[in-house]
Amino acid sequence: MRLNPQHAIRNPLPKCWKGYEHRIGHPFDEKLESKSPRDDEGHGTHTSTIADSSTISGAKFLGYAFRTARGMVHATQVATHKVLSKCCTYGSDILVGIDKAIKDEVHILFLSFA
Repeated sequence: MRLNPQHAIRNPLPKCWKGYEHRIGHPFDEKLESKSPRDDEGHGTHTSTIADSSTISGAKFLGYAFRTARGMVHATQVATHKVLSKCCTYGSDILVGIDKAIKDEVHILFLSFA
């Protein structure tokens, strides 16, 4: 499962957020990458669901273990922050994402860079 526009977003982007285009000084090329918070590659969504306690009925692996799958942590809420882009990522982007997660009172940070 990947995040897409049909998934609910709890809060709008903060007014102070100017985004990647502000930094590079020209429009973002959406032919190369989506500028939405959508997880274009699916990697971040996949890794975050490992910890999430939501259940998935009928999960199986190579035709075996046809059961209900559940993540590692009981009663979790996952908040994702997209900070990497295909073309250029700045260390400051990652730090802003970490700072935002701390301000959102996230208890555990899981950073997946791939």
